[in-house]
Amino acid sequence: MRLTVLLVLAAGVPIGAPATRADVDTKLREIRWVAYAPTGYYPSESPPVLPDKESISADLAVLREAGFTGLVTYGAEMEAIPDVAAAMGFKAMLLGIWDPFDGEEVGKALRAVAAHRNLIVGIVAGNEGLTNGRYSLKRLCTSMRSIRDASHKPVTTTEPVDFLLAEPRIGECSDFISANAHPFFSNRKAPGEAVQWTRESWDAVRRAFPGKPALLKEVGLPTSGDAAMSEDTQKDYYTLLVKTDVVFCYFEAFDASPRFKPDVIEQSWGLWRSDRTPKRIVGALPWNTKQ
Repeated sequence: MRLTVLLVLAAGVPIGAPATRADVDTKLREIRWVAYAPTGYYPSESPPVLPDKESISADLAVLREAGFTGLVTYGAEMEAIPDVAAAMGFKAMLLGIWDPFDGEEVGKALRAVAAHRNLIVGIVAGNEGLTNGRYSLKRLCTSMRSIRDASHKPVTTTEPVDFLLAEPRIGECSDFISANAHPFFSNRKAPGEAVQWTRESWDAVRRAFPGKPALLKEVGLPTSGDAAMSEDTQKDYYTLLVKTDVVFCYFEAFDASPRFKPDVIEQSWGLWRSDRTPKRIVGALPWNTKQ
């Protein structure tokens, strides 16, 4: 189904007034965000394997018990995620749309907004699709504008921080700023220097887009695949980062399986392992400690 048709079908749904910039800024700063891809999700399979509602519920129960109040997702095809998140008492969600030009996925996102307008704070249309050449900026901005008009929600997209800073038109198309900032890929592996790099990236984003709410959607360190990486370095990184003014989302909830991501580095960014057992960072989350 064409994207434009689905946007027309969404018209007239009582989805509420658009959020103000101040509303979005407050939510980004106050919510305890974690990036979430389900443990039972295997998109590289043919056909892709999607988790059932029971598996999603088991995942989200772990995150709520640990004290997270907000979810950042990457695709809208799993319609159970907003339903389960609302039932479990999550306070906010940034709903991802993996393919902003897929009419079926966009339609599911719009239905989720209509059903959970108080939960869904904003929409993230695409993740690193410009960097990877999946679509053009002009085409993306047009899609973002259509999704914004249909949903009455603020819309952004996500690219690596260096790409975002080099292409200011991304920020111009966005109601708020969302960036991926990974010190590991800039060879900053010790927790202290990794946090310093993250702070510098955050400051650069704030200077580039003054007045716009912003979130570093992916920050963290992997725990395997490199001799310098461990659960301790991951824990120490976040322990230092929470003492800064950086507004960020923990990346990511669960380790990925080899059926999802191809190498050990990409598989090991989770705060929990793929079997939902916790790594050391979980016991050191700031709202659960006195530090």
